[in-house]
Amino acid sequence: MIKEVFKVPGNVRSVFSSLADFGKYQEWLPKVRKSKVVSTDERGSRVEFVIDISKLMSVYYTLEVVRVGDDALRCRKVEGPSNVRDVSVEWRLASATDGDGTVLIGTMDVDAGPFKPRRMVERECSKLMHLWAEAIRVRVASTVRLEDSQILPAPRRKILQIVQRKRALEIWFLGQRYTFRLQD
Repeated sequence: MIKEVFKVPGNVRSVFSSLADFGKYQEWLPKVRKSKVVSTDERGSRVEFVIDISKLMSVYYTLEVVRVGDDALRCRKVEGPSNVRDVSVEWRLASATDGDGTVLIGTMDVDAGPFKPRRMVERECSKLMHLWAEAIRVRVASTVRLEDSQILPAPRRKILQIVQRKRALEIWFLGQRYTFRLQD
């Protein structure tokens, strides 16, 4: 599994609306030749993608995309080539702690089966995520008007908080609380 963290301009709402506009991915997202919303229901959407893996090869997928609140998207392969066993992508968003922009956390896991080494797949996924993050930066910067961000500033949310108590460390990370007991 690949996990990447990026900072992009704009508030969470504007970044999320760009990410949730699946039908326009081919217009601005590198290597996406086609994106078409096939169906939408209460659980989410099914979106057909054609992604250019290389100059000579393209791959067709249908992904089920589920919105998780107003700050996360989860995608999972429901149809596609049989030599790729599974594809899952997740984008989570949080306001930057400095109040300037949005932190975009992306995870991607591709099980390409026994014919392609895992490290090679992970390297390609990492490159793709970096390409997509840069495209998201450009897309959001071009769609966010300065006056919108001044009128409706994004609420500040902490990503990480560490508090030392007498005999424990309390760590809050992305909505999860962890407590570690300290030994004498």
